Amino acid sequence: MDAESLCGVSGQIGTLVLDRSGRVLSSTGQLLGAAGDSTGKLIYSILQDSQSVLDDENKEELQRLIVDFSTYDVVVTLDEAQIYVVKRSKAPQSE
Repeated sequence: MDAESLCGVSGQIGTLVLDRSGRVLSSTGQLLGAAGDSTGKLIYSILQDSQSVLDDENKEELQRLIVDFSTYDVVVTLDEAQIYVVKRSKAPQSE
């Protein structure tokens, strides 16, 4: 997965790619600049906190995190090297 493929997600209005230490590597749309920096820090903090609820005995790993708001959601996935964030609008998409 890369930043370019995130831009193809239906309804996306912003994307972020973070390294595994939470540093912003790329951003687009509504997550550019300061908005992306603050969102990146918040997402990284949530991911750190989520580690405490995973079952270490069974080597459970987080696959996807969705933060749901009334008009948009934020979807987070990760791999060994990076954290991928997509902000998606809930408004109907016009063709």
